[in-house]
Amino acid sequence: DVNWRRVDAANVIAQRQVKAEKYADAIKMLEASLEMVPDQYGVLASLARLQTRVGDLAGATATWQRCLGLPFYPSQTRFELARVYHQQGSFQQATDLLVPVIQQQPDFMPAYVLLGQTLQDAGQLDDAMGVYDLALKRNANDPGLRSARDALLERMAEGN
Repeated sequence: DVNWRRVDAANVIAQRQVKAEKYADAIKMLEASLEMVPDQYGVLASLARLQTRVGDLAGATATWQRCLGLPFYPSQTRFELARVYHQQGSFQQATDLLVPVIQQQPDFMPAYVLLGQTLQDAGQLDDAMGVYDLALKRNANDPGLRSARDALLERMAEGN
């Protein structure tokens, strides 16, 4: 039997520790919560974001992959894991996760921006421009997309 009060208490304490910027303690509390109930998506997601924040990209990758193993996970999980892969320089893995996110949520503009950045960092500038152009057809007023596209145009004009 799960003692849900202990689980809730661990999660609340972890939130307080994050606000106090005691990240190592917060991570320990989230891990303790997961020991009691291993498949808490929200706690896993919080842990992965916190691991990313403190620079534990290997831990964040493992935690996001654990989320992908749950029977239900939002496409946000793929997006978050793609962000970690991008930070690690694993551009193909990031791209492979972002394409289905965009297919499932074609109005989720941050996925287009991240895919464009990933393609740029992989040296695929024309493909990145195609992603930005596609996204701007869906949402011409998104300032993040416009900014990313403009920066890429400048980079292409400079020959980089």
